[in-house]
Amino acid sequence: MMTAPIVDALEVLAAQAAAEMVPLWELPASTIPAALMDALPDVVDKWALAGAAVAADWYDDERERAEIAGRFSAIVDELPDLGAHSLAGWAAEPVRLDVPDLTAARYRVEGGLQKRIVNAANLTITGSATADPAARGWMRTTRPGACDFCLMVAGRGGVFTRATATFACHENCYCRAVPAWGGRELPVKPYRRSLRRGDQARADRWIAENLEGKKQPAESQADIARRLLPGLEQSLKDLRAKGLAEDSPQIEYHVAQIAKLRRQLNR
Repeated sequence: MMTAPIVDALEVLAAQAAAEMVPLWELPASTIPAALMDALPDVVDKWALAGAAVAADWYDDERERAEIAGRFSAIVDELPDLGAHSLAGWAAEPVRLDVPDLTAARYRVEGGLQKRIVNAANLTITGSATADPAARGWMRTTRPGACDFCLMVAGRGGVFTRATATFACHENCYCRAVPAWGGRELPVKPYRRSLRRGDQARADRWIAENLEGKKQPAESQADIARRLLPGLEQSLKDLRAKGLAEDSPQIEYHVAQIAKLRRQLNR
């Protein structure tokens, strides 16, 4: 099961992302919808990347702790569109009411940020477990107090063999992907509690869409590096063109990932 430090770290990142939005809630209500649309994409990108980096470090530490044979370093692939503009539009709805409800808008923003940070972390782990020759794939695990849907999906005990953007993480959900190492006991035990019919059907659909019986051939570390380097290098160039400082989290993250990939090319 995923160790507490990564859960704690993701909670801290979510709190920091929410804190970055605090000045926006002090603006006149009429200006908040436009401010959300302007500010949220950058905040989502910044803190989702931080979540991905935390997950990559966790994966490498967990692999070492489990004494897994062979060399492999977790890779943060290019993140998909995390829906920042959709989140901004949804969060703006309560602000446009005749009596603006800033509390509801803030709740939507903070829940949406948390969801996207955790999704980025899970995508990093699922992608790494899919590419890692020593892993059978990945499993979903929950934390105390998880909803029935999450318990059902995790408790089916399936080993998923592809990285997927449809992790089905919801607001204030801290379900996590964990690697299932080849030849080791599976990290998630079956869950027997019965669900309401709607939850059961939703869980079954998700499992059917994402569970594959055979793991696809893994790319080599050099293949992964060759695939990811051009995009990361262009992204770094774009960030510098925007004037971001060299010690900003985005720049530091890109520099570290590019250095890691270049080392893999030279092995």
